[in-house]
Amino acid sequence: MRSAALALLLGLGCAHPRTAPYLAATARAARAAHAGRHREAAALWSEATPLADRPRDADDTRYRAADAWSRAGETDRAVAEFDALASSAAHPPIAARARLEAALLRLRRDGEGDRARALADLDALIANAPDRGSGRRALDHRLRLFDEGPDPDAAVAWLRARATDAAIRDSDLDASVSHLLALRLARAGRRDEAVTTWQNLFSRRGFGHNPRWDDGHLALAQTLLDAGDPRGAVEALDALFEPWTTSWFVGSYTGPRMPEAALLRARIYRDVLRDPVAAGEAYRFVYERLEHSTLRDDAMAEAAELLDRRGEDGCPLWRRLVTELACSPRARRATERARACGAAPPRCRARVTGE
Repeated sequence: MRSAALALLLGLGCAHPRTAPYLAATARAARAAHAGRHREAAALWSEATPLADRPRDADDTRYRAADAWSRAGETDRAVAEFDALASSAAHPPIAARARLEAALLRLRRDGEGDRARALADLDALIANAPDRGSGRRALDHRLRLFDEGPDPDAAVAWLRARATDAAIRDSDLDASVSHLLALRLARAGRRDEAVTTWQNLFSRRGFGHNPRWDDGHLALAQTLLDAGDPRGAVEALDALFEPWTTSWFVGSYTGPRMPEAALLRARIYRDVLRDPVAAGEAYRFVYERLEHSTLRDDAMAEAAELLDRRGEDGCPLWRRLVTELACSPRARRATERARACGAAPPRCRARVTGE
């Protein structure tokens, strides 16, 4: 460990600074670009390229020059510049970005052969750069084109082909492709296929190795709920949280849609399964375990309302809501209930830096 850190420091120490002529040239180009003088900026970025003594910097100025030509409305020249960079860049991520931009410009230009070439390049990016941002963006644009086309259902066959591609299966894009396939199958009414696709994804890529873990389980639960299977929906949501844990160091392993999923679980118990005890426990999970969620006030208020409707004492929760979460939307609307419980109405004060 110590030798690796030393090697890194030595490597950083040996990295020579950029030359003054290069820095001056790029500063002139940046000023022109920021002022909206895109043709001038394109020329200045091109002049800066031979002054770069690092291949990465030369690739960057070439990319910026091509982008400036695009912004100037010189689409043909921009496409030519991006094509040249895509085939010769020393830095693979920049080559991939250049290929993506050239494809998008071809789609906009829509000349003879442009669309076919653009689609081929987008497909190649998805297959060859699945772990890069350009590959993910290519996937988004490819699906948008299906949605804008005459047969949006064609996306299902296309996604299924991507889902069986070995290069994609071994990449981070695998989860997104399978999740998007399942979503489209569900929307097409092919629920059994959708459920199988999600379940295969979860078994192949578990928690911590699947960026669509919470998205997928939430969508699966909603699909099962729409199909009249609330128990199956709850089981899908339970599976979402089964491997979940908080972190004792920085933050937690909570996915962005986990709070939404946890609140849905409580509402299914309350409204569909008519199980107030289980609903109360599910609400408690939201406001106790998901301590940084913006949905804690919803969970606390709905749990208190549920107790009130059952003739039980919801006052402890109402008081807790207006005390702990005084600035939340639900606490502000709970003034009357808080007074009835003997609590002062919520007093929300804007946080001031340094207070």
